[in-house]
Amino acid sequence: MEIRQCFEFRGSETLKDTFKEVRKKPDKCPQWLDEAIWKELWVYWNSDAFKKKSNVAKMNRTSTMVLVLLFILVVPSRLMCTRRKW
Repeated sequence: MEIRQCFEFRGSETLKDTFKEVRKKPDKCPQWLDEAIWKELWVYWNSDAFKKKSNVAKMNRTSTMVLVLLFILVVPSRLMCTRRKW
């Protein structure tokens, strides 16, 4: 991965995490954010479009975790079966 891509990826992840924490405290505007932008963000976060996107993302994360767990549980048992057959 190029340095620029790495920087942008890490920056976007940090920004996402920061906004996730900010959304947990709706009554307090962060010092680093302008009040007008804070209000616009709350309008967006409370919109149906954002809630729909959020729910889709939650479902995708859940299905990914199920696949990972299945892979973790199924693959080792299949390897054990193939090893026993020799």
